[in-house]
Amino acid sequence: FSPVAMNKFFHTVTSSFVLASLFVVGVSAWYLLRRREQKMARKSIAIASAFGFIFALVTATTGDRSGAVIARVQPMKLAAMEALYDGSQGAPLTAIGIVKPEAERTSNEDAFYFKIDIPKLLSIMSFRDADAYVAGINDLVNGNERYGVMSAGEKIERGRVAVGELARYRRALDEGDQATIDEVTAKFDPATPQGEEFLREYFAYFGYGYLDAPQDIVPDVPLLFYSFRVMVGAGCFFILLLGLVWWLNRKDRLADKRWLLWIAVWSVPLAYLASQAGWVLAEVGRQPWAIQDLMPVGIAASKIGSTSVTATFFIFLALFTALLIAELSILFRQIKIGPEQEKE
Repeated sequence: FSPVAMNKFFHTVTSSFVLASLFVVGVSAWYLLRRREQKMARKSIAIASAFGFIFALVTATTGDRSGAVIARVQPMKLAAMEALYDGSQGAPLTAIGIVKPEAERTSNEDAFYFKIDIPKLLSIMSFRDADAYVAGINDLVNGNERYGVMSAGEKIERGRVAVGELARYRRALDEGDQATIDEVTAKFDPATPQGEEFLREYFAYFGYGYLDAPQDIVPDVPLLFYSFRVMVGAGCFFILLLGLVWWLNRKDRLADKRWLLWIAVWSVPLAYLASQAGWVLAEVGRQPWAIQDLMPVGIAASKIGSTSVTATFFIFLALFTALLIAELSILFRQIKIGPEQEKE
């Protein structure tokens, strides 16, 4: 029931409602293009477009809330998906742009071949304040004393202190050194001033102790930048499409708009692409963390041999590929057959 978990849950579920609605609208639009099952198609579009439009707005709301949460708990993810290298007050949101190769990106000025910014929108979306400071990649890696941003190098040093204390505890257990066990236990006791300080100043950065270099905290910037814009751009498009389809269908004018019907049909794969872009943003954006600041994915990995993992991966790949082919075959065949003949 944490704010992050609840918001992500509702964003995922409501966006899936939108995908399902677009699927129904797309199939029904195909029937209208073929002049088949028109009564059923119009009724299906009436329900699916209204349902999808409502939940597209809800998805946008949860997405906006997600941005505000990310700014506070995953600042590097926010900076990476905006390709923001140098933080600033009143930070703009990049609407569109083309990111340069990694070797050429060191600051905001040389991060893009070109871009179009919306002034101060990133600060508004992140902190609900047009003049709020948004940290950039360089700030989070190197630190920014003016805005109280600790460097990744300092976090790594503090994390290694916490890791070292747990290593001392394990050795003390093996050796039966009760004095050391009591000493280390006291440092992790939140009920004491010493423990509270240690947990806040050192254990909070525990996961950094396993990183090799400050640059390890930077995820794949171009992949996040483009995935975010595919997801958001498609989401805005779906709101417009579903609203327009609902309105024209209500006025009994949709069947004559063949260009719009074709757009509705081809929006079905776009909905799946947008959904996958959202997952890419979530999973790549959290790198290198399995648990933010506490456990890198390298430490979370199991000790199962690489051969077993590879074999399992390809078994699942073959299985799900076969299921995908079977599912698509059944779907397309059933759509082609259509529902039972309408009785006029």
